[in-house]
Amino acid sequence: MRVSLLAALCSFLGLLHLFVVYPLVLFLAARRRPNTAPGPMGAAAPLSVSLVCVVHNGAELIGNKIENSLALNYPAHRMEILVVSDGSTDATEAVVGSFQDARVRLVALPTWQGKNRAFNRAVPLCTGDVVVVSDADARLEADALLHLTARFHDPSVGGVCGRRVIAEAAGAFSSAQGRYISLDEKIKQWESRLGRLTSNDGKLYGFRRGLFQALDPAVTDDLFVCLTVISSGFRFVYEGGALAHIPMPSRGFRHELVRRRRIVSRSLRGIWLHRRLLNPFRYGFYAFCLFSNKINRRMMPCYLLVLFAATLFLCADNAGWLWLLAPQAMGLLLAGVFPLVRRGRRVPRPVRKFSGIAFYVLLGALGTLLGMLDAVAGKKVVSWSPVKGGGAP
Repeated sequence: MRVSLLAALCSFLGLLHLFVVYPLVLFLAARRRPNTAPGPMGAAAPLSVSLVCVVHNGAELIGNKIENSLALNYPAHRMEILVVSDGSTDATEAVVGSFQDARVRLVALPTWQGKNRAFNRAVPLCTGDVVVVSDADARLEADALLHLTARFHDPSVGGVCGRRVIAEAAGAFSSAQGRYISLDEKIKQWESRLGRLTSNDGKLYGFRRGLFQALDPAVTDDLFVCLTVISSGFRFVYEGGALAHIPMPSRGFRHELVRRRRIVSRSLRGIWLHRRLLNPFRYGFYAFCLFSNKINRRMMPCYLLVLFAATLFLCADNAGWLWLLAPQAMGLLLAGVFPLVRRGRRVPRPVRKFSGIAFYVLLGALGTLLGMLDAVAGKKVVSWSPVKGGGAP
């Protein structure tokens, strides 16, 4: 019983740290720092920008992406657009070639090499002071680049993360995923006030070109670039005014599982390559933040499994522990019935809502666990076919 009690306590403390302690500590620390983010319109001249978009077989999206980029409220002579066709076999390159604007440049790779290798080929070709990265399915607000680049007038800032906005709230658990994105945005806001993010958003971010280091093929580009900037002694901040409208990231049960597994595996590899940032004697509070938000969060499925197993053992010895088992069993039950009740018109809305949240958490935990196992086993995910259901927003 002592072993079960200790296991349950450790798991509970891990979850408490993840969902209560870290957000609370971060919130209180951020309150002590004023929000000094500049406005988009400053006296300084706009920096030159290279907008990079890597795409593989994205003929249905890339035309809208280029049109959106050309329409941005940014001086034309200070911006170039590099579209990297990563071994596309559809009409992607023909669509890009149909644009006669001198700002649009095509980088065509003969074979499918994976996003990071394609990115490594593109950045040395950029001429802008700032390299801005955006996905093919992200529609940028007109002033997005103005907001993003304004932060770089602070010489201590080496990178800036934009804000994703869900433009298409469709999908099996869009409500649950929307809540997750909102919570992640809050974490970014608080971390940004402290000067350094522990996460980034691949839909829209920028960095000083001189800070670029070649990406490992099997890491998430957004997090790896963020950690590279911080390792170089610069700040990486969040700019909520730089908006990128995107479809719901998850396109279904299987897609969410595969997507989460891939992201976790690749991000953990990136953290391992930048593991010195976890040294609290050198990086202080940032090491605590990186561990809390990126390592401890990945431990959630382990905490949930151990807590459930330990509670079962405790209940077998003493029925008084049913108070701890009951909410866990209810959560599993709600998650289990979600595929049956999600379209049920006679099912009360609160039941569908909480069932969807429970299912999303359970599916995410499973994907995270599989991603952790892939990372430990040394499995590398270099290329994949993105699912962009619904087309461009």
